[in-house]
Amino acid sequence: AFWRMLKEGYDHFEATGRPPQVDVCERRYVFDAVTEARFSPTGACPSFEVPQTIRERVAARRVADDAAFQVAVARLEEEEAGRRAAEAEATPDATPDQAPQPAAPGDVLIAGDAPVEEPEGASAGTVSTYSGPAVPPPAIPPNAVPSAEAEEPGVMGRILGVFR
Repeated sequence: AFWRMLKEGYDHFEATGRPPQVDVCERRYVFDAVTEARFSPTGACPSFEVPQTIRERVAARRVADDAAFQVAVARLEEEEAGRRAAEAEATPDATPDQAPQPAAPGDVLIAGDAPVEEPEGASAGTVSTYSGPAVPPPAIPPNAVPSAEAEEPGVMGRILGVFR
């Protein structure tokens, strides 16, 4: 609800070229309202009117925004259809109803066409651990380790060393 009210205020700003007059009633924003009564943030909204020119401009802006949104959606749908067609062409055995589907949660995806063999005694959902040789740690270059014969820190090093 907040973002819709914010959008409405922005539409009023775009329609008039000036910041809208903002009032609050029934815990919602009211823009460019003309009334003799006072607005209460938690109270009921008094009867009010928005000037006709502003109403018309805001309505025209909404129509234009909706049209632009529909154009953007149509463009995305066309791109998606083109992408799916390209994927279908790349898979010669696929039929249109066999378009690639997203993986379900928990599925294991493996690259390549090689069949995967289950270890003996394993069943679906079994997790096996690797028991092969350990991977050696990465080699550390000799200059990365400070030597015992390192130089004494300079004045700045001693000053900054106090804060460590």
